[in-house]
Amino acid sequence: MISYLLITFLSIFTCAQSLSSSVKLVDNKYEGLVIGINPKLPEDPDIIEGIRQIMSDASKVLWKATNNRASFGEITILVPKTWTAGSYYAALNETYDDADILVAHANPKYGDSPYTMQYGECGVPAEYIHITRDFILNDDVVANYGPKGGNYMSLQCAS
Repeated sequence: MISYLLITFLSIFTCAQSLSSSVKLVDNKYEGLVIGINPKLPEDPDIIEGIRQIMSDASKVLWKATNNRASFGEITILVPKTWTAGSYYAALNETYDDADILVAHANPKYGDSPYTMQYGECGVPAEYIHITRDFILNDDVVANYGPKGGNYMSLQCAS
């Protein structure tokens, strides 16, 4: 069990390190991670809160797994322009298509399972990580994947 958890935690570290050139390790914090919510998803403030909770939990796991050497710092959540219930800042240069993590509808091939889209072999930087609204909001996934913030980046390679 401990070795499985260690592999999971290292997967979080590796995914954060290899996602995009905009993600940088600064003062032991990964800065510049962008999470984009698909404009076709219906407005739901719980998605934003769910992302915050998952990333907060993942940051704690990453900190512990790296012996207090790395955590997540500034994370940008891109909210669709059609969402009007909250008060949001306008995106600067970030776009949904360039986000490191995409929150979108289920993929026909993978369903609500999280996955990385990469065109090379495992270990090659990914294009993005894909998670779904249901993955974020449905606590039943804990039975399949373990705690979202601890295991959600332990993902299969997709080609």
